[in-house]
Amino acid sequence: MSELNHRFPHAHLGGQDGRFVEFSVDGYEFPDKQLRSEGFDHDANWLFVIFRVSDGRRTWSSRDAAWLTTDLPRLSAWLRAAADGGHPDDWTALEPLLTLCVEDEPLSVVARLALELRSEDVRMSDIRDEAIELNPTADELLQAADVVDQALDGFPVRD
Repeated sequence: MSELNHRFPHAHLGGQDGRFVEFSVDGYEFPDKQLRSEGFDHDANWLFVIFRVSDGRRTWSSRDAAWLTTDLPRLSAWLRAAADGGHPDDWTALEPLLTLCVEDEPLSVVARLALELRSEDVRMSDIRDEAIELNPTADELLQAADVVDQALDGFPVRD
């Protein structure tokens, strides 16, 4: 089971009854990859992300090549819009392990987990997605956006 990487900052989005989603960017999937001479190279831009999730009863972790470097600016903007009380469109990365959705007042964020990010129980069932209702504060959302911005600074888009 993966633990959050303490070399890099991690984001925490909390909820009631011990629910949370945490994430930390852990580096390029292929740090030594030879880059193509022209155009965007998907393989060079995949990032490992460490997730910790709790549904209030159990906690699990995952480390996956989950996000592209180009997913990070959209995630940061989404987190900031939600912190400002907005209702941005759902956010998900190209690899749809995590989808974030803003629900109606009071501020509620639903984290939809898919594929490898689901709990072991759900992966063993026929359930496609697992939803964790969160109630992050504006400060948590802004701190998470800062974590995402720092990750992009540390792991910029490679062409």
